[in-house]
Amino acid sequence: MTLSKNEYSMSFTAASLFPAESLALAKVYAETRNWEETRQQALQANLIQKRSYSSIMRQVPELIKRLKNLNDTQIEQLLSANDHEQKHILWLAVCKTYPFMKEFAQEILNEHYHGFNNRIEAADVRAFFDAKAVTFPKLQDLSVQTQKKVISETMTLLRQAELISAKNEILPLFMTASLEACLSEEDDEYRRIYPC
Repeated sequence: MTLSKNEYSMSFTAASLFPAESLALAKVYAETRNWEETRQQALQANLIQKRSYSSIMRQVPELIKRLKNLNDTQIEQLLSANDHEQKHILWLAVCKTYPFMKEFAQEILNEHYHGFNNRIEAADVRAFFDAKAVTFPKLQDLSVQTQKKVISETMTLLRQAELISAKNEILPLFMTASLEACLSEEDDEYRRIYPC
């Protein structure tokens, strides 16, 4: 996949995995089959249960952007899956939305797992970011604070998706029927976003 200098969107820092909130949005979409109507309902009814209007306005569009990268079959799988599977399907949505996350999962998470290195540290994210910044200099323009947020949010997403533990140990994933059904809709490269 060839990326332009602008394609490494770091907007994932605006919202963590938010499984419950994502499911609430997915349920509305399953009823309406319309993302704009889903967005409007989410904003009007505060479906994601946030206190501040700015959080709602920031996080609803970000979560919908991720969910829109799942097809209708995958949305249905998400809604019928168990808690663990839901997090793994939402990880697929994250990786389909943000090339930085997909490539980190493939090049670092998956490689560590298959190389018998059973840990992911913040330093791994930092090294990955620095390596990508050589090829995509726009990353170097991010403020130090934003770079720190990219690193911390990457670690947070990995933990929330149950791909690493609270102690940063890689958690091997056992492919379930639900996740298999989701991945059957994708190119094989997406299997490499999981430690399995």
